[in-house]
Amino acid sequence: MRYFSERVLNAQVAEIEENVVENELFILINKKYPEAFEATKKVVELLDSRWNYEASKDEQVYITIHIARIIEKTK
Repeated sequence: MRYFSERVLNAQVAEIEENVVENELFILINKKYPEAFEATKKVVELLDSRWNYEASKDEQVYITIHIARIIEKTK
């Protein structure tokens, strides 16, 4: 998460194409971790509104997995 945050704060756009993560994986992660995905949507909205940064599906999957891990640890 640290490197992702640094990239956003330094306005560096990921050089990863949107198609790297297949739609199926994106959908699977969102269905498996609905609570984490809701949090991810809020993070994505914040990134867009505050820093004008559009998170790719790859990045959304990455964020969702990390948030899901945090949620699991707190239970």
